[in-house]
Amino acid sequence: MMDRERKPDARRLLVVGHEAERTGATLFLLDLLRSMQERSRRLRFSVLLREGGDLTREFTALAPTYVQEELGSHRLRRQLANGALAEHASVDRLVADADVVLAHSIASHELLGRVAAPQVALFSYVHELGWETESNHFPVTLTNFNRQWFVAGSAVVRAYLWNRWGIRDRVLTLHNGIDVKRTAVDAAAVDRVHTRALAGATGEQKLFVTCGPLGWRKGGDLVPLLVRALIDASPQNAAPDFHYLWFGRLNDPMHAQVRYDLASLDLEAFVTILPRLPEPVKFFAAADVYLLTSREEPFSRSLLEVAASGRPAVAFEQGGVDELKPYYRGLRSVPYLDLAAFATSAWEAARDLGPSGFTAEGECHFDIQRVADELLTYLQLPPGGLANGI
Repeated sequence: MMDRERKPDARRLLVVGHEAERTGATLFLLDLLRSMQERSRRLRFSVLLREGGDLTREFTALAPTYVQEELGSHRLRRQLANGALAEHASVDRLVADADVVLAHSIASHELLGRVAAPQVALFSYVHELGWETESNHFPVTLTNFNRQWFVAGSAVVRAYLWNRWGIRDRVLTLHNGIDVKRTAVDAAAVDRVHTRALAGATGEQKLFVTCGPLGWRKGGDLVPLLVRALIDASPQNAAPDFHYLWFGRLNDPMHAQVRYDLASLDLEAFVTILPRLPEPVKFFAAADVYLLTSREEPFSRSLLEVAASGRPAVAFEQGGVDELKPYYRGLRSVPYLDLAAFATSAWEAARDLGPSGFTAEGECHFDIQRVADELLTYLQLPPGGLANGI
């Protein structure tokens, strides 16, 4: 890693996020912020969100939080903990007052291109593949591209940054993290019978579960074909006895298409589709097998929560799935878009009585406190802050 100037009095960290909705990326950022505050209590945090949402108040409970008045606007409004708005400010002023800026996700990169103050250290946490093509503002980001340091959310993302942009000395690979112990405790407390009934499963039916926005990237269009493949792969000499739950954001036009296809193929009785749920771990713990149908998944928070819940999972050999397998007993992967193999693996996982979930090494590796410690060190804001007076 190339040397960069250390500011011994650096205390002000601005964390930049996108929408404050209940997505894997935003939940990770929220957990990360909580853990960084716990690990380095004398740091002064502030948060800049491109859009407000369900989790805005959780951010305001942790740190002063600002929301852009509208996308692309340089004006901000401060979101108070009681929901009121106050203290209009500008993006440029907020950034200039920081010592370190940590931008999370592709939606934040255009802001870094506007940072004029050379003393502000710029970091981008990249957890998407192809992030530069997905951001309409990417050309602006190039203004400060050579000043930025990068945190890659998986080895696949790191390889992309290396190969596409030749960035080798400014990239740290850091997997997502969760509160592993809390998730395991929550999963153990779940009333599986009641939760399975909410999911649509009856009696001894096997319950397969997927969580995510019902759109193309998450493989929503594959649902009817996957259900048909699960029927075809059912144990011989037995009627198909399973139920499939998909829950997540349903604002994609594909939602109507999926329901149409299920009805046309007479598969509606096998499937329940629900909107986003506030406690997904309940349904992960109640499932027999979790099915990750994503086309592009550099690293999946849901798989971490399923692993902490002690349940098996099946996924395509895409993104960071294979990086997780050494830490996760019961995780199976199949060739991309091979639905027959996917369904066969799902039934094998459902019948496998062996242990599932994190290994002891996995529990440590994906613990959010370890992730926060490593990130603080990379930002040159040591955990605890005692060595630097932070």
